Amino acid sequence: MKKLLNVIFVLADDFSVTISRENKNYDYMLIFTYHTHNVYLKNREITDFS
Repeated sequence: MKKLLNVIFVLADDFSVTISRENKNYDYMLIFTYHTHNVYLKNREITDFS
C-alpha cells in the first residue's frame, strides 16, 4: 500500500488535503490532479505505451 501511495503522489501534478465539511462520512479528502503530457524518447513523441 505504501508503494502504491508513493507512485500516486509522484505521478500527480498537484494534490491537496482538505477537511470534508459537507459529507460527515469522511474526515479528510485527498485530491489528486493529473494532466496529460506528451512523452518523448530520443526526440520522438511516444504515443503507444504497450
